[in-house]
Amino acid sequence: GVLNANDVGSAEIIYSVHGVFHQRKINVADIENPSFSTTQTENLILPDNALTTTDSVLFMQKKDSYTIQFSSSSQALTTRYKGLLIWKSDKPNIVRVDSNGKVTALKKGSATITCSLGNVSCHTYVNVITDSYTGKATDFSMLTATGKQRTYRLFKQNAHNYPRYDSYLAWHGCATCSLATVLGAYNDNYSGILPSSVIDGVEKQFTSNKDWTREHVNRSLRGQMPLSLYGISSILKSSGVDNNYVRTYTDSEAKDDIISHLKTGNSIIFEVRQKNSRTGKRTKRWTNSYHTMVLLGVLTNGKVLLCDSVDRSWYNGGQRLKIVDLSDIMEYMFPCTSFSESMYYNGASSDGGYIKIYEIS
Repeated sequence: GVLNANDVGSAEIIYSVHGVFHQRKINVADIENPSFSTTQTENLILPDNALTTTDSVLFMQKKDSYTIQFSSSSQALTTRYKGLLIWKSDKPNIVRVDSNGKVTALKKGSATITCSLGNVSCHTYVNVITDSYTGKATDFSMLTATGKQRTYRLFKQNAHNYPRYDSYLAWHGCATCSLATVLGAYNDNYSGILPSSVIDGVEKQFTSNKDWTREHVNRSLRGQMPLSLYGISSILKSSGVDNNYVRTYTDSEAKDDIISHLKTGNSIIFEVRQKNSRTGKRTKRWTNSYHTMVLLGVLTNGKVLLCDSVDRSWYNGGQRLKIVDLSDIMEYMFPCTSFSESMYYNGASSDGGYIKIYEIS
């Protein structure tokens, strides 16, 4: 708190006492014989929304670091009072934060980072991811952009743990597993629901009896079809989970839209095919035909969190949650070229695109 006068003029001093901010105006009258006069102390009172960041929710890997960014509306304020910003992590053993807002991920878990200035504060919710989501079904819990905990159950489609539908799910279960993962995470009434219960529950309830019976009773296993993206979107909406099914897009539009949506802390259901959209070549990287998966978030390093119901030999064996480049997925995504309201898959032309999921208000 020691003041040193360097030149004739005036300066404003901001300081905090027990969390209350004050400001004083200092006048330097004579460089050779400095004297000080002060104005009356005033508290620093700011509007409720004066302090905001662009990072409401973050996903990080262990040992990663990232500096939280302020919104454009807060830039001038935070630049002026940078030395008075107070940063705090509610779980410093999981996520550490320094006086500049730089967060460092230490171990798996979630933490709330709070930045305070005067009478206002803002929060960033940080989720630290590790390679430990394995097995037939595993839970991935995170803090959302509102500070609420959301838990996704990530299923293995050939886990042989789904009474009556083991064979169907092993063959065609990626769509059902994706629906179960998202439905259970966004609607507490379906928390932990199994894919087999989805088939006998919301799928049977919100599709016609004729269509449901055709796919699960009348047809042979090889001829049965999975839910379409339209069907998944419709069932989610009927179950109280808001979403937007994007059918047509360009690659650049989709990339920006997907990243922007994932940064809100909400998930995306999408479909890939065997054919590479850029080269035209076929590969078994993601599927032998068509495959539905879920994106759960985007990391601060730009990679995405992918929920995959199939094991991949090139990615740590039985990992349900994979960390990959978005471009590696988008090479196999495809838009719709025709429109259909079929609840079950009836061709690639009407079953492409992706579904953006939104938090229940």
